[in-house]
Amino acid sequence: MSEEESRPRLVVRDRRSFTRSGERRQPDPAPDEAAPTELGSDEATSTEPGPEEPAPDDAGTPADDPRFQQLVHLLHMQAAMLLDGHADEGEDAEARRTETLAGLEATIDLLEVIQEKTRDRLGATDERFLSQVLFQLRMAYMRLLQAPAEKDREPA
Repeated sequence: MSEEESRPRLVVRDRRSFTRSGERRQPDPAPDEAAPTELGSDEATSTEPGPEEPAPDDAGTPADDPRFQQLVHLLHMQAAMLLDGHADEGEDAEARRTETLAGLEATIDLLEVIQEKTRDRLGATDERFLSQVLFQLRMAYMRLLQAPAEKDREPA
C-alpha cells in the first residue's frame, strides 16, 4: 500500500448558498447520502470539546474558564501594585501620581477591551468577576483623581 493510500481522505464541500455568479446553488446531499470519509468512526463524528476549549454547561452558556480569571486577576494585581507604589509620600509624589494614573487608565482600557470582545461568550462567574474588577479599578482611579483636589481645599 502506498503512502497516499494509507492517509485518510478529506472531502471538502462548498456549503455556500450561491455561486460566484449569484445563482442559487443546488444543496449538497445529506451527510448520510454522501460517501463516508475514511477518518475513522470516532474522529469524524466526535462533538466532544477539545482540551483547549471549555465545555458549555447544560443551559448552552459558556463554561467558566480559569485561564480567563487568571488573566483578569493578573491585570488587577498589576493595578493594585501601581496603587501601592503611589501611596508612598516623597519628593516625586506628583510624578508617581501621574504614572499611577496613566497605568491605571491603560489597565482599565485593556480590561474594557477584553470585556467588549468577550461579550456573550463568558460564563456567568467570569463575567461577574470582570465587572467587579473593572468597578473597583474605576473607583480607585476616581479616588486618585480627586485626592489632590481635596488636599487643596484643606487649610494649611
